[in-house]
Amino acid sequence: MKLFFLAIGDRFRASSRLRVWDHVDWFAAQGMVVRSDHVVPRHITQVDLQLMARVFGRYFSWAKAFFESDTICIQETFALCWLLPFRNLGKRRKVIFDFSDPVDYGSGRVQRLWRSMFRYVTRVADVVICENPDYISVLGRGNRPTYCYYGPVDARRYASSRAAIEATPSGVSKDAVHVGWTGSPSTLALIAPLFPVLDRLAATRSIRLTLLGVESQPYRFRNLQVDCIRWDEEIEFATVPRFDLGLFALDRSEHSKWRGAGKLSIYMAAGVAFIATDRGIGQHVMRDAQVGFRVADDSEWEPALMHAVDDAEARRLYSRKGMAFAQTGASYDGFRGLLLKAFVST
Repeated sequence: MKLFFLAIGDRFRASSRLRVWDHVDWFAAQGMVVRSDHVVPRHITQVDLQLMARVFGRYFSWAKAFFESDTICIQETFALCWLLPFRNLGKRRKVIFDFSDPVDYGSGRVQRLWRSMFRYVTRVADVVICENPDYISVLGRGNRPTYCYYGPVDARRYASSRAAIEATPSGVSKDAVHVGWTGSPSTLALIAPLFPVLDRLAATRSIRLTLLGVESQPYRFRNLQVDCIRWDEEIEFATVPRFDLGLFALDRSEHSKWRGAGKLSIYMAAGVAFIATDRGIGQHVMRDAQVGFRVADDSEWEPALMHAVDDAEARRLYSRKGMAFAQTGASYDGFRGLLLKAFVST
């Protein structure tokens, strides 16, 4: 079988790394002929002349790979829209469209174009895979296969890192509850409203905070020790399993309702209990995995954080249950199995 993966971002973009780049070599090892490329390099943050030049310069190679492949896996990009009407030219080809975060939102002219493309791609793709279950009922795909899968994350590697840390006498510090978050500068704003709450909590509780994926943060803490760590893959696997409590917050925007939850999958795989907004995908994950300290309303963050920090037994329970769920419901193994199923589905 010949496969062509086209990802929205390069190997350093989180969703593309988790949903495309960490799997390309695995599929090649199964005897498949795999081609892969991405649309947006790491240093480009908006649609500009440099990006347009890259797309036009590479489009012939994408089209060639498209028509030479048996299955085309498209991750969060509409760049191949113009080829889809001709996808069965010469032979039957299967198109799989995969996405985690929303790619169909906004009210401006460009955003309306994105929504139109999203509706078209999700309608004509042979298989759609999404992370947020809320999409299942609105895609309008009839009997065409549509799957939902959390993550995926390298659950085996996180579990191994967690076990190694716990096996080291000084590996897990017990002098304070280690609150942590992993993300990027663009998503830090979602938890920034929690900074004053955490700072007040630090006046009466022994806690510390680690922000993984940012080198600075905008709030001036008076009581709380805060570490900002630049993201690196090795650092992530060494750091996240040391958290006692992970943070996941959503605002009340329509966009947040449709977001993915890679952070929650990472926390569970690493054996980290988490506290999360009981809305959107956070609600789905907490219901399906039966883990997590729930925050139903923004005004409840402070008492919920107090409870999560004080209840060590609940954190231990959520740690065990989360790791077990991640192994089957948010792992690379499960995601690869789902892709294989998509390859052969009718």
